[in-house]
Amino acid sequence: FFPTEVIKKCMTITKNLATSESPPSLGWVLGDTYLGVDIAGQGSDQTVLLSMLKNNDQMSQIDMEITEKTYLTETTSRIINADKVYKYTKILIDDGGMGFGVFSSLLANEQTRRKVVPLNNATRVTDSSEEKSKKILKEEMYNNLLVQMENSKINLFDDDEIFLSLKSV
Repeated sequence: FFPTEVIKKCMTITKNLATSESPPSLGWVLGDTYLGVDIAGQGSDQTVLLSMLKNNDQMSQIDMEITEKTYLTETTSRIINADKVYKYTKILIDDGGMGFGVFSSLLANEQTRRKVVPLNNATRVTDSSEEKSKKILKEEMYNNLLVQMENSKINLFDDDEIFLSLKSV
């Protein structure tokens, strides 16, 4: 789905600068920060926390944490701790399946309750009466990402794992 040339064009952030041991200070940065979360739990998939900075019409990756076989309570703690560092404008989380437990915990937390936004990647109602057909939200998100990438609005880490992940879609 994502052409190699488009992915490579967006991989503009040098990995060694972006992955220092301590998170970068964002005090000098103007813009909003967002966290995208995909929960895997104890299965073979990976849990991903992807932090992005939006400055004007540009989105730039500022952090990425990937874990495997992570308890939901640990993932919730990681999100809350990351929010203390990055002060997210919004925390976008797939609330289907395993993600619902983390989403619920973030709703109960005073620090994150006004920031957390559920995204169910399985289906999405296309009208207010809930009678029309459902469209897969994941397809919409991939299409939007591709358009943003083609228009040079996305800046990602120069990282093999990101490249392979996008190529596997």
